Amino acid sequence: MQHCPSVDPSSEWKRGSVGYLVRLRGLFTILAADGALAWLAFLHAHWIVGVVLVNTGIFLAAWVFTVRYYRIRRAESDQSLHFFFHNSRDIVSRFWGKHDEATHLRMLDEFHKDTVQRIAKFFRDRIGDPSVNCAIRLAESQNGAEQYVTVARSDGMEPSRSSTTEPIPADKGLAKALLTYDKQGVVIIRDIPEAAKGPYWYGSRNNHLPDVQTLMAAPINGWEGGSKVMLGILYVTSRKNVFHEGHTLPMKAFADYLGLVYPPIIRR
Repeated sequence: MQHCPSVDPSSEWKRGSVGYLVRLRGLFTILAADGALAWLAFLHAHWIVGVVLVNTGIFLAAWVFTVRYYRIRRAESDQSLHFFFHNSRDIVSRFWGKHDEATHLRMLDEFHKDTVQRIAKFFRDRIGDPSVNCAIRLAESQNGAEQYVTVARSDGMEPSRSSTTEPIPADKGLAKALLTYDKQGVVIIRDIPEAAKGPYWYGSRNNHLPDVQTLMAAPINGWEGGSKVMLGILYVTSRKNVFHEGHTLPMKAFADYLGLVYPPIIRR
């Protein structure tokens, strides 16, 4: 039996049969050994053999460095995933007691902010892009019409967004797109100016800001009276074109989790 109270990502990526090789010392060993063999080949064998050994060493070094890079990134994103659920559990558990309205709203705001920060951290580590950010919009009724209002953004977004943000009506923009797709899947937008020409983009004063150039959007679905309803929209954004279909899997997982957690804490 092995007990693992915690795992340090800075060492976990070294585990396995090639653990030594993907360390910097292992990389140096590969280059040194290959360099010595290539030098001997140039001196005592044909020069082509030396060239082949040099190219082989370069290839092996590039391969090991690539393995090392992705192992570190995966370990760090796994740690971010654990911290997300760990902290979310602790924050949500506080809602079960009796609180006045002001305390409840303060706790809800804390949950929103912690959630977007940790989801952004997960995707930054997984993708290797520090410009990744996260935002959440939740549904609210205004004059009998449903709209989606931003409740939190991660710290990397432009601060001016908070003063110029606008709700998205349920029948416009990405809200309409997600409802059209039966509240399923994830929408990826790789070119916002191009998307703005289509029917599924709701223009606002924030469109010109440089912090969001591409994005993923997923419905936050819950159940009410046996019917699925879209409680909100989860966004993950970037300044770069970095998102692909594989990133939609954790995106949907986060959205499904929020669809489970939000109903009992946002509607009292």
